[in-house]
Amino acid sequence: MPNCWADANNWDKGSMPAIGDDVIIPATGNNPYLTLSVSVNSLNITGLNASLTLDGTHNLTVTGSVILSTLSSVLYTAKSTLYVGGSLSGNGILNLNGNGTAVIGGDMTMGSLIAGSGVKSMVIFNGTNQNVIGSYAFNNVQVGSTNGTTVNFLENETINVALSGYGTLNCGNDTLNLTGDMTLKYFNADSGTVNLTGYIKAQSQVINGYSFYNLSINNTKTYLSGNVSISHNLNFISGNIQLRSYNLTILQGAQLTWNSISTLDYTSGYVVTCGSGHFTMNASLGGTVFPVGYSLSEYNPVTITSSALSSVFDLRVYDGVTDKYGSPVTSNAVSVTWLVVPHTSVSSVILNPQWTDGSNFDAAQELSPFSRDNALVNYRSNLSYPSQWMPSQSGGFSNGSDPYSRLSGSISMVADSSYYIYVGGAGISALPVSLISLDASYQAGSVNLNWVTASEINNNYFQVERSTNGVDWKTIGIVDGHGTSQTRNNYAAVDNLSDIIASGPIYYRLKQVDFNDGFSYSDIRTVDIMLKAFAVQTYPNPANQSLNVDWTGTEAGNSQLRLVNTNGVQMYTNTITGNGALHQQINMEGFPSGSYILEVINGSMTASKIIYKE
Repeated sequence: MPNCWADANNWDKGSMPAIGDDVIIPATGNNPYLTLSVSVNSLNITGLNASLTLDGTHNLTVTGSVILSTLSSVLYTAKSTLYVGGSLSGNGILNLNGNGTAVIGGDMTMGSLIAGSGVKSMVIFNGTNQNVIGSYAFNNVQVGSTNGTTVNFLENETINVALSGYGTLNCGNDTLNLTGDMTLKYFNADSGTVNLTGYIKAQSQVINGYSFYNLSINNTKTYLSGNVSISHNLNFISGNIQLRSYNLTILQGAQLTWNSISTLDYTSGYVVTCGSGHFTMNASLGGTVFPVGYSLSEYNPVTITSSALSSVFDLRVYDGVTDKYGSPVTSNAVSVTWLVVPHTSVSSVILNPQWTDGSNFDAAQELSPFSRDNALVNYRSNLSYPSQWMPSQSGGFSNGSDPYSRLSGSISMVADSSYYIYVGGAGISALPVSLISLDASYQAGSVNLNWVTASEINNNYFQVERSTNGVDWKTIGIVDGHGTSQTRNNYAAVDNLSDIIASGPIYYRLKQVDFNDGFSYSDIRTVDIMLKAFAVQTYPNPANQSLNVDWTGTEAGNSQLRLVNTNGVQMYTNTITGNGALHQQINMEGFPSGSYILEVINGSMTASKIIYKE
């Protein structure tokens, strides 16, 4: 039978090729048709218009390499599977039309690929370190059935259906156009670009957790199935990114663009925080817009302005507002909550959240009755429970039409703490005290706190609290309130820092307590005590009966010595007058064995030493 692979008369050796044979299909008229599954050592289709066709039922295994030598050399697989243990090279064509499959163990450098109209056609790379040289339009690509496979894309590639597998794909400096899901296990972006092009089939796409260099979104929507980071550029052309329970991070130095320009156009796409996942980005001194929304129909960005040069924030927006006990709020508020988490402590953060009222064919997010003229940006944190909503002094509206936005006052934020933001009246439940200002400043070894109220209702007292980490708080003083007052009242307190070694950031807040034992917390104020150190010598250390301290007094004429134990209890204090070389002996006989902290203060300079008592 002419061109029948199984007909021995069609082969020059008088028998059908077998395992270990090298097969050559030389010229026009030699177009064998495979009707049984066979295995050979190598395959070379060399002649003009020569071809090999698999019947769609049986498979061909080539343990070595396949060469499609000329432009007209064609290997048709139909629904069959071609197994190539080595490389697939040459100038010819691999035709997978009809849902064929090619499993390749070596490099792929042939002339062209016809993936075909069947969406199930697939190329499986199953070697160890494979190069793909040449731009191809695949349907499906699988990178390995185990994590031992590595594939290097060395030119631009297009995958019209899905990219999967358990191995590693290296993108290099090239572009990958992907219309379907991206679920392979490992992906190295290098300096390449991934274009999600689901728009071609008007479909959504799912991507696993990867670190991208450039990522472009052009589909109906993108679902995250793992944490994603962007190191250079995230470009929205069409479609939103839905985080679900995963996080999207824009690394420092990376940028957001819309249709390749920096002008924000939310109609081209934004980040939907529809689950527990958050959007992370750096906020600049001049203000940075976090383009987030709760759903495809609710776009609620917030602009974050930080007093720190480089501050990273996690942000999530969700539908609805609750009071401090978790009960839903149904009036006098925007029905949106923004959750902001700073990665580092920031002394001043200004927020500008945005919402809609439904008048522009958008979401109706104002809960009646709601007055925009009297609205404030309110916040509470997870630093205490129950956490009362606190109004921040507003900077006024940014605009007067839908969408609306409102500037907050300055909010001091503690690293890794959760700050919940909403827009409404001056607190969901009216606060008994209207606090105009709260200031804290360090001077000559003490922190001075001053605050002013505009009015007070049933105000019993203020509890002044201090924290060295922003989480654990200690009461350091009580200041009586003025009961009920409609006049301005000034308050002050001093923290002499006697029970701590003062260095670095120290946090302060007020706990206002009324006569019914209700309470609320003020904003947090931060005092950053950066003390200059100087040389202090102690001996013997460990000490037994006495401790000798030598230092050089250079400022103010007086030096203060303090010794505290690890619980912060002051065990010794003394003021030494004089400048130059100074010496003091401390009697340690009555002190329990253990560790102590010695602090020597001379003017603006401070030194601390760990002392051990035997």
